[in-house]
Amino acid sequence: MYPLAPKRIEKSEISITNYFLSGEDLPMENSSYDSVACTFTLCSIPDVSKALFEINRVLKPGGKFVFLEHGLSDTSKVQVWQHRLNPLQKIIGDGCHLNRDMDQIVRCAAFEMKSLKLFQLPLLTKIIGHCYQGVAFKE
Repeated sequence: MYPLAPKRIEKSEISITNYFLSGEDLPMENSSYDSVACTFTLCSIPDVSKALFEINRVLKPGGKFVFLEHGLSDTSKVQVWQHRLNPLQKIIGDGCHLNRDMDQIVRCAAFEMKSLKLFQLPLLTKIIGHCYQGVAFKE
């Protein structure tokens, strides 16, 4: 996505600052953002807990974290295959994990979950397409 961003930013009518950096070490000041959005990213960050603590750190008190991620299914038979295929997926998917429980991971990073929707992307297999859509707030 990074090569596409400059072209889209140039066409935008709003001011945008584009960062290409590690989620585990954000250069922003503490409590400097009202909200953070994350889409299909947490699956591939090596230290996802550290990245979420960084997001929490840069959010203002009461700040909102909005996310859409794929991860661990809520069906045990699917989970078995996600765990089996995860080592291969990390290789072919550039570090992407099939079996991260996004609900648990977000809650463990000192966020208060306000809404969480689980659903299946219709064009993908259950192993890959189980999604979490949520809104959490900095406690």
